[in-house]
Amino acid sequence: MYVWDFRNPPNDVPKASLSGKVWLYAIISDAKGNSQVSLGGALTLSHEPHITLLSSELDDYSGFEKNDMLRITWDDYLVDDGSGTDDGYIRLYASPPLTTFSTLAQLEADVLAANSFLINSADGTLTGTIQTIREDSSNFFDWNTRLFGADPATYHVYAAISPDATFSDNAATTLSKSTSVLSISGTTALPKHISLMPSQQTVAIGDTITMGSLI
Repeated sequence: MYVWDFRNPPNDVPKASLSGKVWLYAIISDAKGNSQVSLGGALTLSHEPHITLLSSELDDYSGFEKNDMLRITWDDYLVDDGSGTDDGYIRLYASPPLTTFSTLAQLEADVLAANSFLINSADGTLTGTIQTIREDSSNFFDWNTRLFGADPATYHVYAAISPDATFSDNAATTLSKSTSVLSISGTTALPKHISLMPSQQTVAIGDTITMGSLI
């Protein structure tokens, strides 16, 4: 048996053919030059990116307070077909559960209308500073709820992956939604007590300083 791993293939995988079929062959041979070929079945290849939001931890959170850090995790892949990018771009969204979105175009229109938020944006908008998340990045992102979002409020979390950094190629984008509604209720007090030592030190270029922190 041979396992063909499309996530980490040893070589480029076949391009998606116009017919949608890629045929598999097996060849056996010996040292005397004898060989035999066997035709197997066919595969239908798709090179569109895929992302699945891992909702189990989000379900466990259920509710949290504003100022909390909320970790969002997912599973993603974009098969490399040898002709384009194999490192997709990822965006994360928080949207009130009044509407369920099935396309990225609908969701981003709701962000533009200031009803939903882009989580990996500095201010929650599409025009803010967007933190780039790639397919080969760690499959998690920590949402600092202090930056935006209301209290109280409820949200669905969405994850989207696209081969296009601008996310204008909506047709080739996979969208995944959390299974449970998350509730922001209350406000967590921000940490107030932190000190850094040494506060004053005379140093020269090339010195190494060990810093200590007390929280």
